[in-house]
Amino acid sequence: MIEVSISKDKDFNSLSEFAQLLYLKTLPHTDDFGRMEGDPETLKIIVDGFSKRKISDYERAIAEIASKNLWLWYETDEGKKIIQYSPIAFERINAFLIKKRGNPEYPEFNKDLYKSISVDIHIISNKYKAISKKIKDTEETISYKDGRLIIPNGIREEFNATFSRQRVDSEIPAMEKWLKFNKPKKDYKRFIFNWLNKPVQANTTIKPDPPMVRKVNKCISCFRPIPDSQTICEECETIKKDGKVVDVSELVNGLTKHFKGE
Repeated sequence: MIEVSISKDKDFNSLSEFAQLLYLKTLPHTDDFGRMEGDPETLKIIVDGFSKRKISDYERAIAEIASKNLWLWYETDEGKKIIQYSPIAFERINAFLIKKRGNPEYPEFNKDLYKSISVDIHIISNKYKAISKKIKDTEETISYKDGRLIIPNGIREEFNATFSRQRVDSEIPAMEKWLKFNKPKKDYKRFIFNWLNKPVQANTTIKPDPPMVRKVNKCISCFRPIPDSQTICEECETIKKDGKVVDVSELVNGLTKHFKGE
């Protein structure tokens, strides 16, 4: 049972909102002496398992609370991290519990045996920045050099599992050709994923050219067709000259005979 006097506690109210929340949410999980796990990752799982906050946020909050002497944060000789509410603060906010104490679950802080953990928030922040940079430096990345995409085997297997090996192998040369004439990408992994994620276009069949219609010359007399390989109409033996009428009178006579049926 939390005493109402906590709302007027100067040290508690000087904490950030998240540190205040963590302090109160941790209290029900302690043993009868106000002690519990002090590892930030373990503490998060126990008191706030569904939170999306980073482990570094919890470590900073633990250090902030310890800097106000609202609890101790120490490490045993076996390397186990523990937080222990300060006796005065624990008794002030949880007066009901101390009347029915059982056996402690965690060892009490001993300055001769155990060491206090640094509560310098700047040191903690820099530590997590260094860890983040180390993780980033060791991550596999895709690069583009001399017209070639250099893809680590692990990332390539991810693409193969998602899109099939045949699709990846066939599209990589097209990507490399495209990159030669375009600006470099900041994230080649995203670029490749977006490229492969596009729907595959169906192969369009090329329609054959329509057959050429040959112009067949006709005899100026009988109007029968004359192939290009011939120069004389077999029926009337009229000489063809480039399909043009040489003698207009012959054309007129031919038309007259044709319509009269002669």
